Amino acid sequence: MKKITMFLSVAIVLVMLVSVPAIVFAINTGNLFGDVTGDGVINAADSTMLRRYLAAADKEDFIANNNFILENANVIGNGRINHAAVDRLRQHIGATNPETVSLGPRSAPILSPMLADRITNDYIRLRGLNPNMNIRISHYYGRFGESEVVIMGSPTFNFGSQVVTVAGYEFYFTLSQPILVYRNSNFLLLGAAYEAGWLTASGIGAIWEKHSAFALTPELAGSIKDAIVQNHRPGSLMLTMHYGTFSGNEAVFVEMFPTPDALNNFTIAGYRFRFSNLSHTIHIYRDSQILTIEDAFAAGWITVEDVSTIWWRSMMRYPIFQG
Repeated sequence: MKKITMFLSVAIVLVMLVSVPAIVFAINTGNLFGDVTGDGVINAADSTMLRRYLAAADKEDFIANNNFILENANVIGNGRINHAAVDRLRQHIGATNPETVSLGPRSAPILSPMLADRITNDYIRLRGLNPNMNIRISHYYGRFGESEVVIMGSPTFNFGSQVVTVAGYEFYFTLSQPILVYRNSNFLLLGAAYEAGWLTASGIGAIWEKHSAFALTPELAGSIKDAIVQNHRPGSLMLTMHYGTFSGNEAVFVEMFPTPDALNNFTIAGYRFRFSNLSHTIHIYRDSQILTIEDAFAAGWITVEDVSTIWWRSMMRYPIFQG
């Protein structure tokens, strides 16, 4: 049996109304990877701009002052914006046939803003939700046949989890945020969509592969939760996002409740992080220990390049799918 384990949100209470976190994944707009200047052309001006970005002391100020297209800087496709990305971009520009030097994630699904709005509006309408709620697509898996496969950000969170087996693949997710299949202004759960013929077995397998790109095993999610409870003793908590493994450590976005009414802004190695309050932030976990990203960097758990990648992934709000 093939298994996929997605990060499990865990809490003492089972249902709680919360605001959408400051950092959630959004949608790839389909701009050209490598076109960091945003002029629609990939040339030497882009490699120069990327070099200047890497040298900038304050990355956020540089982005704001130079119209730098951060999403398009994902040249290699792994979210690491470094000198290797500059080298790849130069190779692409200098190649006789640029297509031989690929740029960007090999299989990042692209969803147009217009279609994203239609899916979101249909979701709000069918569920009878308040249009003013901050509802958005939190994960986009791609188009399969005539269907779009998404996870919608929910205004309420059920901290329980479930496992669903579809076509021999096991999917783990939270009760309030299952995988949904959208077609012709209607939604079906993953299993129902497969039974209705909206998805094929091979399509389910492809979704399962992408699902695993941002997954935590239940065991690891439980260990991280235990470490947070031991160190912070929150009333409740959620593991909202897994950014990946860095220098042997797991980077996760954690929301703890109750929440103090204060913004959480800080800068690490020139990368500015902003969160809605002090109890919502990125934590780094290893060997039953948990530190905030600030403390983990100070302790030498993660490098400047790790911070750069975590920051990029949090800013992009988009899972890095590889083919």
